[in-house]
Amino acid sequence: MRHRLPLLVSLTVALAACPGPAPAAPEPVAVAAPAVADTAAAARLDAAVEALSTAYFRSVPEAATYNGAPEALAPGARSRLNDRSPAGDRARNAELEAVLADLRAIPADALDAGRRRMQASLVTVLDGSLAPSRVVKYGSSFAPYGLWYTPYALLQLSGPTVDTPNLLTAQHAVGDAAGARDYVARLAAFPAVLDGALAKLQGDVALGAIPPDFLIDKTRAVVDAFAAVPAAEQPLVTSFRTRLATAKVEGADAFVAQAQALVGDGVIPAYRRISAYLATIRPQAPH
Repeated sequence: MRHRLPLLVSLTVALAACPGPAPAAPEPVAVAAPAVADTAAAARLDAAVEALSTAYFRSVPEAATYNGAPEALAPGARSRLNDRSPAGDRARNAELEAVLADLRAIPADALDAGRRRMQASLVTVLDGSLAPSRVVKYGSSFAPYGLWYTPYALLQLSGPTVDTPNLLTAQHAVGDAAGARDYVARLAAFPAVLDGALAKLQGDVALGAIPPDFLIDKTRAVVDAFAAVPAAEQPLVTSFRTRLATAKVEGADAFVAQAQALVGDGVIPAYRRISAYLATIRPQAPH
């Protein structure tokens, strides 16, 4: 018998270890399934792994783009961004905790050796990602290209102020009109994502999790540098224009006009709101 392993199985350990964006992964590869000690347990694990793959890409849609997940495994992910709000963070953790519980509930001794390794790897990586959120209420457990915890929602090297522009300019494909529409949909959602991350940071600061002053300074410098560039000159617009022209996408001018308006009217003001808040907490930040 042969079965197809969902994409996340082949990515999980690598994602946990990677310091940055993972390269696009191939389609799931057909592999020979070993003999199993308990066919019911094997089917249960396979279903749990499929559910984990689906839940992960539903909760972290940007990861689907980074990892080249097919539409069947990540439906609608290409037009969505990660929800960085406090509610989004709680919902993501709760959904993945439930999947982790399902994986753990499968008796390992009823599985063949290959599936035992798969179960152990997935449980280890997910448990490590979720463990900090069981202890503290601040920070975030899942980045768009990895499975790890970060203590602050916005930093100079991570968070949507950095991750999302990188995703859109370097990873999001716009070789046709469908890709362009998804790009515009993501840009339209971006201000709310930024505001959600700001709300998460505000809530974390209220809990006492204030970034050190030097991190605030570096983060604010990145945010201000972005906000200082006029919408027409933003890479989110210029890169989009260039790639649409290269692909000869019909209606490119209209797509670019939408993108420029969204960046100027929504994205840049959201960056400025973040900068203003960082300035207010700077005096109380630890050194």
